[in-house]
Amino acid sequence: SLNVGTDRPGAFSPEHVEIACEVADQLAVAIQNARLLEAERRRRAELEALRQASLRLTSSLELHSVLEAILAHTLQLVSADDAHIFLYDGERLTFGAALWAGGFQREPYAEPRPEGLTYTVARSGEPVVVPDVDDHPLFEDWRWGGAIIGLPLRVGDRVVGVMNIAFERPHDFSVDELNILQLLADQAAVAIANARLHERVRSHAEELAAALAQLRELDRLKSEFIQNVSHELRLPLTLIRGYAELLTSGELGELHPQQEGPLGIIARRARMLAELVENMTLILGAEARSMERGPVALDELVHAAVEDFRIAAEQAMLTLRAEIAPDLPPVGGETVYLRRVVDNLLNNAVKFTAAGGMITVRMWQEEDQVVLQVADTGIGIPPDRQERIFERFYQVNGSLRRRYGGVGLGLALVKEVVELLGGKVGVESEVGCGSTFTVTLPICDGQGTDRS
Repeated sequence: SLNVGTDRPGAFSPEHVEIACEVADQLAVAIQNARLLEAERRRRAELEALRQASLRLTSSLELHSVLEAILAHTLQLVSADDAHIFLYDGERLTFGAALWAGGFQREPYAEPRPEGLTYTVARSGEPVVVPDVDDHPLFEDWRWGGAIIGLPLRVGDRVVGVMNIAFERPHDFSVDELNILQLLADQAAVAIANARLHERVRSHAEELAAALAQLRELDRLKSEFIQNVSHELRLPLTLIRGYAELLTSGELGELHPQQEGPLGIIARRARMLAELVENMTLILGAEARSMERGPVALDELVHAAVEDFRIAAEQAMLTLRAEIAPDLPPVGGETVYLRRVVDNLLNNAVKFTAAGGMITVRMWQEEDQVVLQVADTGIGIPPDRQERIFERFYQVNGSLRRRYGGVGLGLALVKEVVELLGGKVGVESEVGCGSTFTVTLPICDGQGTDRS
């Protein structure tokens, strides 16, 4: 209201009263505009504070920093005296962070009471507003003369924490304050959920890194063990094979018929064990150093290998034929490794093809690649096993190991050597009809570099 006074009776004429009313109306409009302006200013300040809070909360994924940022912005927005955050796991509240007396605290002002405000908010998922704690049933046993609001921090239907904001004196929470605090609580809940997820992901990543380091160490120890065993086996195997061959050839004396069979088994098994040792040695050697890519006449290697396997094929009553294009260019690689690749492919074909079957070795050039193909009419490989046959120590099933021997290193060596040389290996197979292994290798120029 606008009051105008004078000590002279009858001093105000109708015109004076009209002027006073006009001034009062204008003052009322000015006051209303000032109030609206102040409200707008407060609203802008609150929105800016919320924006800053949102930026701060999303700028860190470290849980303790997030909690402290939430409390700092909360007190700034509502000018409260202290604030707490407790984290909730669905059953129990644990202390998260606290801010009062101008600083962050390492422990809460008071532990949550089992039937108090904080647990009530956590269990119900609803905010609890107490303008005067001395006049509220939740504080019958603790009258401290102030005001408090408890806000659930929710992610979806799940309460992840509770934020309490307290005033030292009774305080009527305005609708604007409640809306702002709820918006901040929603942002805080998401920030806490993200920080927790980050902690779980980081912890899981650390566990995986430790497991990977352990696996690498185990792999190193395994390789070292295999290398040592292979080294120790080479000399005795060479001696066993040498004397077995001398005995079977009759150079050390004529054998009785009953001796020929056991000596043949000894010689055959020693040869198989020597091949296993050679495969292990070559695989470990390929791992330990970079593969050289000098020019290798692969067609000559294949011709020689076919001739070497011809006797074994005839003994197994198999037809072995070669279809090798003339004048093929060299490929990049090392002779010893490429010879083992060819031997392993032919050995597999002979091993898994029944009597009366056929093995065909083909070679040709495709653009800047030389293609080697070994096809057989053997037992074939089930479709779901064709990818795994190139894994170390993998065999299609245990009965094949017992029947045909081997430990599953031959094709692993083929794949690893071929890929180290920049090539590819694949298989096409049908159970009962046979298998076709195809190797492609880059052509090498005269300086030992491939053209791929």
